[in-house]
Amino acid sequence: MTSTRTTTVGAARDAVPFMLITIIWLVLSLALYGLFIVTKPDVDYAPWVHASVLLPGLIGLLGHTLRQSISVLSE
Repeated sequence: MTSTRTTTVGAARDAVPFMLITIIWLVLSLALYGLFIVTKPDVDYAPWVHASVLLPGLIGLLGHTLRQSISVLSE
C-alpha cells in the first residue's frame, strides 16, 4: 500500500511539466500580444482581431489540459 507522501510526491512530479508548459505559454502569448499592441499602426481593430492573437494558443493549452485530465482519470 502506498503512503500519502508517496502519492503526493508522484502527483507533484506529474504536475511540474504541465505547470512549466502553462507558464511558458502565458509568458509567450502575453509577449506576443504586447508586441502586437506596441507595434500596431494608428488603427482601431475589432475585438476578434485581438482575440485571434491569443485564441490559437489558448485552444492548444485547453487541449493539453484535457489530455492530461483524461490520462490522470484513466490511471
